[in-house]
Order: sequence, then C-alpha cells, then structure tokens
Amino acid sequence: FQQGTYQQDLHVINIRTRELTFPVTTGEMPPPRVGHVMVNYGKNIYIWGGYNGDWLNDIYVLDTETLAWRKVFCQIKGRTSVGTAVVGNILYIFGCSRTDGLLKFNFTTEVMSQVKVSGTEPPTEITGSSFIPIGKYLILIGGKKKDRKYQLIYGFDTEKDRWFIFHIVPDGITVNYSDGSTTKEGLFQTPCVSGASSFYRERSREIIVFLGVPHVNPIMFFCIDIA
Repeated sequence: FQQGTYQQDLHVINIRTRELTFPVTTGEMPPPRVGHVMVNYGKNIYIWGGYNGDWLNDIYVLDTETLAWRKVFCQIKGRTSVGTAVVGNILYIFGCSRTDGLLKFNFTTEVMSQVKVSGTEPPTEITGSSFIPIGKYLILIGGKKKDRKYQLIYGFDTEKDRWFIFHIVPDGITVNYSDGSTTKEGLFQTPCVSGASSFYRERSREIIVFLGVPHVNPIMFFCIDIA
C-alpha cells in the first residue's frame, strides 16, 4: 500500500548478492492487496486473503521455476493480518474472525477447511499474531485485539487439534512480573505485540520474537526458553 494505492508488484531479493529484481511472470497475477498470507512450499509460493477494499479469499500459486501463476478455488471467507505456520504439508491460519478461528490448507490437495478444535482457544478476533511451529505444536504469541493490552501465550497440538495455555514465567533478571500482567489464576501475560517477526532456534530450544507494533525504543526483542 503506497500513496493511497494497493500494490501487486513482486520483488525478489538474492540473499547472496543482495540484488533486488522484479521478475516477469505469466498467468493471472493476484489483484493488489495488503495483509495477505504469503508462504512457500516446495517450489511454489502461495498467496491467500488480504484486503484491498474487499475481503479477498482467492488463492494464487506461483511456480518459482516457471514463474507462472495459477488460481485455486476457495470457499472460505477471506481474512487479513492472520498468524500462519506450516507443519508438514499443512498450512495453519489463525485470527481475524469472530468464530472458527483456525483454518488449515493442505498443500497436497490444495483444499482449505476449518478446524474443529477443543481446549482453551485464544481470542479468534486477534490480528497480527506470531504463530511458531515446534514439532507437532504451534505456539501463538501476541496479536492485536481491541481494548486488550496483555495476552496469554497459547499452544496448539496439531495431532489432537487441541488448544492449551502455554504457561511462562519471567526470569526475574531481564523480565519481571511488572513488565506484563497476571491473571487471577496467577498466569503471566505478555504485552500484546502485533506484526512481529519470530522464529524457533532448535539448538537452544528458544523462541525469538522481535520488532512489531507498538514501536518502542529500544526495539522490542524477547526470548522464551522452552527447555
């Protein structure tokens, strides 16, 4: 989105040469949008959802070898600024919905569906959350929800389709209970941060989350030790 106009340009950055290019593609390109899902699986890049004045629900697939686009039919209502994570051949999508918070897209069959879940589900309306895959589990951190400043961290078991609260505690050195909030059950809640970057460092069994909104100085950067 630039100067009041939604964009549809495709950029490629070569991380070895650090060169930026604008490749020429064939087929039907996705319409301009913001807040869409964009993930890679195998040689393909998948785009779904987003917003350009309308809530988009189309799926577009780019073959990175032939640079050809194709469109995949989808019945699920569109969403924007969702949390995403890939486990095996399944893309999980969460948030930006009043009901049915969790969706899954099968890369093999190219079918999207709602997931019937059990357990303690996060607020389904949140946007911009971090969704981090760790083995068969997904960890959901942060996100934006109206009138909410703090939020619990949640886990999801992809084999049992079950949500649970992922309980964490401050280390007492770099983080104290006063840096967040505590529920009446004694569970520590972290400040709500949306649009952050995150990843799991397997060797040290740490989740790293950084940047995001709100913008703060020094920049937001925290680590969760799950060992």
